[in-house]
Amino acid sequence: MKLTVQREKITDALQKLTSIIGSRTTLPILNNVLIKADNDVLHMETTDLDIRISTQIEAIVEKKGSTTVPAKRFLQFIKDFQGGNITLESNESHSLQIDSAESSYKLHGISPDDFPIPNTFPFIRKITIPQIDLFRYFNLILYAVSTDDSRKVLNGIFISVKANMLTTVATDGKRLSLIEKPIDKFEGSEGDIILHSRVANEIHRVIPKEGNVDIEIGEKQILFRMGNTVLTSKLIEGNFPNYRQVIPTSFSKKIELGKEVFHSCLKRMINVTSESNPYVKLIFSPDKLIITANTNDIGEGKETLPIKYSGQEFSVFLNPLFLSDPLKVMCVDNFSFQMNDGFSPVSIIGDEGFLYIMMPVRNK
Repeated sequence: MKLTVQREKITDALQKLTSIIGSRTTLPILNNVLIKADNDVLHMETTDLDIRISTQIEAIVEKKGSTTVPAKRFLQFIKDFQGGNITLESNESHSLQIDSAESSYKLHGISPDDFPIPNTFPFIRKITIPQIDLFRYFNLILYAVSTDDSRKVLNGIFISVKANMLTTVATDGKRLSLIEKPIDKFEGSEGDIILHSRVANEIHRVIPKEGNVDIEIGEKQILFRMGNTVLTSKLIEGNFPNYRQVIPTSFSKKIELGKEVFHSCLKRMINVTSESNPYVKLIFSPDKLIITANTNDIGEGKETLPIKYSGQEFSVFLNPLFLSDPLKVMCVDNFSFQMNDGFSPVSIIGDEGFLYIMMPVRNK
């Protein structure tokens, strides 16, 4: 194999591929990137056996062929090289010669025959949506995924396709984030899946902001096709909890707040909370909102904001970190608090189709 490729293009491509490579794999081949050259195209691929990412870029291919080399070390070489073009040449022992105008290195490789073969699968449904929309969906809900490995289904994102609506949900049992949008291009049967949050984070990291993404869903696998990059992954098996039952059917109170002003108050309030007192008190009274926090070993704080509210005074205790998470990612100037009392679920709505539910802190 021998080819010439632009350094910037191969660097960008490798950066998409290397993050799934772990540091504790017992199979040396899983540390490597598969490199294949043919028909003036350079194809590269990595896998950890659960996730597989492949991408391809243009190259001047003098001799077709393939090899595998340590992916992260290969990327480090390429990033630190000078000049615009890189020449790659492999030999019969699978080593890869890497040359630029001023540098020359050789990386020892492993036979491409040892690289795991991808599993093909028939899709039972296919969705096509703008890539920027999928980026936004994941951005709006990923923070609510559980990090507790004792309930695997909560380590993932619930994705449902029904009645031409795409619903994505994440919950850790204490709060829930949801976004629901209509879809125009859909093939196959309706149904639900659970996508591991690690996969969603990879998609969120590499997905371009222009063009469409094709999502092909099988019984136990899923494929995302994003331009020249393809990601496939196993799905989480199990039953996602009935999230609809924790969403109140109606709210008696709805109060609009400016996102930036309220979020700034919260960020200051967090400085006077602690692990033993991880909450702030929100007091809603006619025309004003008072936010307070008091921690014995740190101190106390108070913020007052003008609001449009004319009902009876009531208060609610909330975790300020949970309260801040959706505000960090919502692309709105104003959002609405919805609630019934200080003990029932609190709702935040802002971006179209987005809903966030969190439980108040009790027994304070």
